[in-house]
Amino acid sequence: MTRNREPQRGSHTGGPGPASWGGWADAERLRREAFLLRTPAQRLQWLQDALELAYAAGALEPPLASGSPGPS
Repeated sequence: MTRNREPQRGSHTGGPGPASWGGWADAERLRREAFLLRTPAQRLQWLQDALELAYAAGALEPPLASGSPGPS
């Protein structure tokens, strides 16, 4: 008779998980790995979406149109 085993927590490659779940270093490593899996077009789209969100939230001011006078 075989026992049902709980799935092992680990990375997408099936390897063992990090020693400390939820640590800053683990999150940073996962962020970097996810970034490397994206295509340049996906990275650009993410940047455009982030800028639009920042403009809508008022965190950044949209750039001035080309040829418009700047602040005096």
